[in-house]
Amino acid sequence: MEEEWEPSIGSQITGGERQRLIQFLRDYRSCFAFSMKELGTLIGPGIRIELASDTPIFRRPYRYSDMERDLIKSRTLELLEAGLVELSHGEYASATVMPAKKDVHGNYTDRRMCGDYRPINRQTKADKYAMPTPEEIFDVVGHAKIFSTLDLRAGYHQLPIREEDKAKTAFWGVNSHGKDCLYQWRFLPFGLKNAPAEFQRVMDRILAGLDFVRCYIDDILVFSDTVEQHQIHLQIVLERLRAHGLRLHPGKCRFFQEKVEYLGHVIYPGGLGVQQAKVEAIERIPRPADVSRVRAFMGLANYYRRYVKGFSAIAKPLNQLLKSDQEWQWGDEQERAFVELKARLVAAPILRRPIRGRPYQLHTDWSMLGLGAVLTQCDDEGKEFVVAYASRSNNAAESRYSSYEGECLAAVWAVAHFRCYLFGTQFTLVTDHQPLKWLMESDKLTGNLARWALILQEYDFQVVHRPGVANLDADGLSRNPCTSQEDDTGARWHGEVDEEMVPGWHASAFMCWFCGASGSEDHLTSSSSQRVDSQSSDPQVEDGGVDQRDVHDDALVLEFLRTSMVPDTVGAKERDRVLQRAKRYRLEGAHVLRVWEDGRVRVVPHPTQRARIVRHAHEELGHFGVKRTYSLLLGQYWWRGMHTQVQQLVSRCMVCDRVRASFNAPTPELHPLPIMGLGYRWSLDYAGPLPLTTRHHRYVLVMVEHFSKWIELVALPDKASEGVAYAFLDRVLSHFGAPAEVLTDQGTEFQGEFQVLCDKTLIDHRTTSRDHLEADGLAERMVQTVKRALRKYGLQKGHLGDWDIQLPWLAMGYRFSRQASLASFSPYFLLYGRDPDLPAAIRRESSEVVNLDDPDMWVRVCSQRAVLFRRVMPAAFENLAIAQHRDTLRYATIRGGGYRPSIRRFRVGDYVYLQQTAPTTLDVTAGRTILRVREVLPSGVLMLEGRDGVVWKDHVRNCAPCHLPNVDGTMDPSLAIVRAGLRCMLCGSTDQAAHMLVCDRCSRGWHMSCLTPPIDVVPIGRWVCPRCTSEGR
Repeated sequence: MEEEWEPSIGSQITGGERQRLIQFLRDYRSCFAFSMKELGTLIGPGIRIELASDTPIFRRPYRYSDMERDLIKSRTLELLEAGLVELSHGEYASATVMPAKKDVHGNYTDRRMCGDYRPINRQTKADKYAMPTPEEIFDVVGHAKIFSTLDLRAGYHQLPIREEDKAKTAFWGVNSHGKDCLYQWRFLPFGLKNAPAEFQRVMDRILAGLDFVRCYIDDILVFSDTVEQHQIHLQIVLERLRAHGLRLHPGKCRFFQEKVEYLGHVIYPGGLGVQQAKVEAIERIPRPADVSRVRAFMGLANYYRRYVKGFSAIAKPLNQLLKSDQEWQWGDEQERAFVELKARLVAAPILRRPIRGRPYQLHTDWSMLGLGAVLTQCDDEGKEFVVAYASRSNNAAESRYSSYEGECLAAVWAVAHFRCYLFGTQFTLVTDHQPLKWLMESDKLTGNLARWALILQEYDFQVVHRPGVANLDADGLSRNPCTSQEDDTGARWHGEVDEEMVPGWHASAFMCWFCGASGSEDHLTSSSSQRVDSQSSDPQVEDGGVDQRDVHDDALVLEFLRTSMVPDTVGAKERDRVLQRAKRYRLEGAHVLRVWEDGRVRVVPHPTQRARIVRHAHEELGHFGVKRTYSLLLGQYWWRGMHTQVQQLVSRCMVCDRVRASFNAPTPELHPLPIMGLGYRWSLDYAGPLPLTTRHHRYVLVMVEHFSKWIELVALPDKASEGVAYAFLDRVLSHFGAPAEVLTDQGTEFQGEFQVLCDKTLIDHRTTSRDHLEADGLAERMVQTVKRALRKYGLQKGHLGDWDIQLPWLAMGYRFSRQASLASFSPYFLLYGRDPDLPAAIRRESSEVVNLDDPDMWVRVCSQRAVLFRRVMPAAFENLAIAQHRDTLRYATIRGGGYRPSIRRFRVGDYVYLQQTAPTTLDVTAGRTILRVREVLPSGVLMLEGRDGVVWKDHVRNCAPCHLPNVDGTMDPSLAIVRAGLRCMLCGSTDQAAHMLVCDRCSRGWHMSCLTPPIDVVPIGRWVCPRCTSEGR
C-alpha cells in the first residue's frame, strides 16, 4: 500500500524534488486511513452528550420497503464490522431515515442511512464554543505561496463517546437475520447538535500554538512561503495528529499546491476570493428588463436605505419606472442609479466584517426564478448590517416547486452555503413561510424533505417568520439571481431516484398513469360515472348551513383538525357545528384538504396564496381564458368562490385584453370533418415566421390529434421537409403510433421527406385546397391559439427573444385543461385515464404507496382503467358530435348565406384601444393606451380623449373595445404637459417645452421645428416619431 499510494502534489513540483516529497509523505503512512477499518481513535476523554432532561427519548422504527431494509441491513453490518457501532440495550431510540445521496456520476440514485436525531437535539444543552469565521482564518494567510489542505477521514467517527452517553445515540438498524434491532454509536455520529463545537474544540487543542495552520472543523489548511518551509510545517502537523490518534483521508488531501479551494473560496499567492464571493450575488444582478425586476431590486435597496445618504435622489430614476402611468424606458439615468445602488450595497457601512461570537441572522427567499439569501448581524446600536450575500438560479424542476418546498429549499441551500459561518453557532433563520418550522419537527418526512431535515439537524437555529413584504432583501436577490446551474451544497434534489425507492408522496404525480391508481374497482367505477355525468358542473360544493366563513378563518375547526379536540368552553351547538364541518376537511402536514364523500380530495390553499396560484396557472400556462384556467385548477385545489376569483383575475389581465382586441375581422367558414376514433387523424400546420430566438428558432410546428385534442408543439429554425419529418416521427409516431390520416396544407414542407415518411408508414396524407385552408380548421385554430398565447407571453415579458422556451408550458396548459367539446375531459385524461398534477400544485400524501413488483396490483389497475375508458370514450365521442352540430347551427344563423362583416357599434363612455402596426405575427395590434369615447359621429369617426384630456379622432374600424373592469377614468390635464428636463432627440435642448412633441411609442421628445419637414400645428391623435417609424415600431 505504501509503495502504491500516489499523494496529490502540486503540478509545479517535478523531477527529483517531486519524488522526494512523495517519499516524505509515504513515511507518514500511519497518519492516513486507507479504509474505514483503519480509522483512528482520539486519545483523550470521550465526548459528552448532555441533555436538558433525564427522560429517555424513544422512537419506534419506521416502515421500510424491502429495498430500504436491505440497504439498512448492509450499512448496519458495515458499521459493526468497522467497530463504529454496537448493540444497544438502553432506553433511547432514534428513527432511521434513508435520504437520497449522489452516486459516482453525481445523480441522486443512491441511498444513505442516517439517524434522525432531531428529538435528541431539541433536548441537548447548547455548547457555545466560538467557531472561527472565514475572515479570521484568511487574514493570517497573508502572502503565503505554498498550501496544503488536509481532510480527516470520517473525522467525527474518530472521536469516542463517553460510555454513559452512548445509549443516547441509539438508532434502529437491521441485523443479519433481517430483524429490527437497536444499535448505538461508540464514536461521534453525524447529526448531533453539539458535534461541530466538540470537534472544533478538539482540533483547536491539538493544533494550538501553530501559526502556520488553521482549521475549520475537520478541514485543515497549512500555508508557507517556500517548499522547504512547508515540508517542515507539514511534518509538525502530521506529528501532532499522530500523537493524538487522528488519521487523514489520503484521497482528499492536497499537498504543496500553489492554489487551493478552502471553505468555498479559492486561495492563491497574493490573492483571495472571499470578498468577491460575498458580494458576487449583488454585482451579478442583471440590468432589469421589466418593471417587476426593478421592483424586486428596489425592495432590496430600500431595505438598507438608512445607510445610504441621499438615497431618494439616487433612486429617483428607478422609482419613476414603478409608476403605473410611466412607460418603460431604460436610459442613462436609470443605468447610473442602478450601478450606484449596487456599489453602495457592497460597501461599508452596509457590508462589514462579522463580529465573532455575535449571533447571525440568515434571511432566505425562494421565487420561481431563483434563491436568495442575506447573512446579517446587528452592531452595538442594534442596527442590522450585511456579512455576505448569495443567490443562484433555479433549474426547471425547482421553478415548479410549491411555495412550501421552495422556501425549504432556499433555507437548506442558504444554511449549507454559509456553513463556514453558521456551523457550530446559534443563529436565527428568517423566512416568509411560516410552516417551515414543521420541517424540523415532523416525524413523517420522506424524499427531499427528509434529506433537507437531516442537513439542517446539525445546525443550532430558530425559525422566525417574517411576511414577504418585510423580507425584501432576500426577496430582491431571489428575483434577480446569479445565473448558475451548479449547487454543491447538497440542497438540490434532481428527482432522478429509482421509481422503486420513491416514497408515498403523491407518487402518482411522478410516475406513469397505471402506477397512480388506488382503491377498489367499485370506487373507481362510481368515480368515473360521476365524472361522466357531472364533471362539467361546478364542483364548489358548499359546506352547508349558514356558516360561510373560510375554513382558514375558522380557528375551532383548524384546532380540531390538529388536535382532535374541542375546547371545553365551547357550547353544545358550536361543538356540533365544528364536528360536522371538520368531517369535510383533513390536515396533512401544513396543508388543509377538502374531502368529499365520493373520495375526491383537493388542497384548500391559504387565502394569501390563492391569487398567486391563479395567476401562475393563468400566466405561466398560456394566458388561457376563464374556463380553461379554472379547469387547470380544478384537479388540485378547492376554495369557496374559486371560479369568481379566477374570473376576476383573468378579466383584469391587460395582456389578454389587448391580444383579444378585435378590429372587425371576418369569420372563416366552417368545414366539419367526420368524427373518428382516438388517434385516427392528426393535423399539422406551421405558425410563423416568428421573431428569431437566441436558439435560432423562427417557426412552430403545430400537431394536433383530432379526437382528444392533444397537441405537440415543436420549435424549428426553418420550414424544411426534413425537420417536419423528424419532428413527426419523434413526437407522434414514436409515442402514439401511426394514424390513419394526416391532414396538412399544400406547403412544400409537407412534401419531400415528410411524404416519404407517410408512404413508408402507410399513412393517408391528405391536403387542403389552396383556396380553402379552412378545411383544416382545427390546425388553423390551434395556430392562432399558439400565436395568441405567445403574444401574451411577449407582452408580459417585454420581449420575444425566447418564445421557444414557453412552448412546453403552453402545450402543458392546453393538454391539462378540460375541453367543453369532450364532455369536459382534458386531452391528458383521455390519453392516461387520470387527472394531471399541475407543476405548481401543493403536494399531498397519496393514499397508497405504489408497488411495481405486485402483479395483483397490475391486474387490478389494468381492469380499473379498462372500465374507466369504456365509460369515458363513448361520452367524449357523443359530446364531440353534439358540439359539431351546435357549431354548424350557430354558423348557419350568423352567416345566413350571404355573410358580410358587421361594424361594431360604440357608445359615448366606452373605452377602446387604437390599432397599431404589428411588424411580426407575434406583435400585438392593440396599443397600450386606453381611450374613452367622447363623441360618435355619423360618418363612423370616433372623438376620443385620454386621461390627459387631449382629444383626437379615429375611424371606428381602427378601434377595439377594452373589456377591463378596472379602468381609471379620472382626468388629469397635467399629464399632457411635457415633463421638465425632457431633451429634444435632435438638438438636445430642454427649452421650448410647449413646442415639443412626445412620441406615443418611445416617449422621447422632438421639437416641431427640428423635424424634417418642420411642422407648426400639433397633430391630432397619436404621433409616432421618425425613429420609431423607421424601425417599424
